[in-house]
Amino acid sequence: MVEDAEGTARAALAARLDTLREGSGRTYASLARRIGVSGSTLHRYCTGRTVPAEFAPVERLARLCGASAADR
Repeated sequence: MVEDAEGTARAALAARLDTLREGSGRTYASLARRIGVSGSTLHRYCTGRTVPAEFAPVERLARLCGASAADR
């Protein structure tokens, strides 16, 4: 049961990150450089293959992509 909840949360986070990325019109590599991770790492976050160990990259991505404070 916990695994299902974790999978759902992971998928929701990935979908939101990918929506932010797509809305920015920038590439994975371009955004990744600006938030301090590799392009492949950002791609893994946006596809749900992995979850950031820290919240900081998510916050930086949200700010860079113009997310409102409420959405961050």
